[in-house]
Amino acid sequence: MEIEIYIFILGLIAGAVVVFLFLRKPKIKIKSPAEAGRENLATFNAQRDKKEAETLAKILDFAEGKEKITNDEVQKLLNVSDTSVGRYLDELEKQGKLKQIADTGRGVYYTKP
Repeated sequence: MEIEIYIFILGLIAGAVVVFLFLRKPKIKIKSPAEAGRENLATFNAQRDKKEAETLAKILDFAEGKEKITNDEVQKLLNVSDTSVGRYLDELEKQGKLKQIADTGRGVYYTKP
């Protein structure tokens, strides 16, 4: 009879431990989709900005030893579209690192100021 009481008490304790383990809150913080999206967007933007800065530096290095550079030369250097090169060159012009000569057409080229 005594052994049965001990087994019963041991079973109650084991059951309480199991219930406790299943009902406690997990330690892992699960992020909401909105939080995860904001972090992913911030990471994406940082990587994009870094890549753009590297590309602008590459264009400036290319222009370093030359009197002038053209959109077509930069397009071949970077292997990107004409529109992308135009954006990059406009940005360098806004920063004052390149100067555009002529307004439009085939006669447009860029020089170091």
